[in-house]
Amino acid sequence: MNLSKRYQTALVFGAGAFGTALGTVLANNFEKVILFTNEKEAWNNIKTKNENTGYFPGKLLASNIDVALSWEEIEENKVGNVEIMVFGLPSTAILGFLHEHYERILSLLDKKVPAVSLAKGIDPITLELADELFFSYYHDYSELFTFLSGPSFASEIVDKHITAVSLAGHSTHVLEKTAAMLDTPYFKTLACYDITGVLLGGALKNVLAIGGG
Repeated sequence: MNLSKRYQTALVFGAGAFGTALGTVLANNFEKVILFTNEKEAWNNIKTKNENTGYFPGKLLASNIDVALSWEEIEENKVGNVEIMVFGLPSTAILGFLHEHYERILSLLDKKVPAVSLAKGIDPITLELADELFFSYYHDYSELFTFLSGPSFASEIVDKHITAVSLAGHSTHVLEKTAAMLDTPYFKTLACYDITGVLLGGALKNVLAIGGG
């Protein structure tokens, strides 16, 4: 194991802009970061060019960032145990993803693997925030979930601009553990317990900004 890395494998669901950006943050602390995607073009570009050209053209990803199209591919590529999972999914995709991958995610939660949601917005059908969507499937594991939001741009995170965000959750222990996994000299998380406030802030900030001119 590389002694400069404190953790083994990080699993990021989604290879979109923010999921990839958080993957670059995790790559500072993890032996392996795996982006799990169903987009074959993104998979091919990361595999062959080490670049997510759809979102960050011309920006090479760290060599310890990999990509997978299936759980079998995750098992082939991971280093040691999965120690964190990040849901880089839009709110509209959460329920479908949890339904499709329920058992696999449950097996990680059973091992006390903390989960971070990057979702912003309100589900347009159920009108629920991200915590309600996750807890409808994994209510008994709610203290393992944290929710990240704040003034940040994916491209600036990839470029290692100084960024501070909020990380909300129920458990002090999980918040501290998760914050440590995300901690870098340029990326900092501020822990709090106000999940609803953090999620509403992420959902309404653009509306308020447009309304304010």
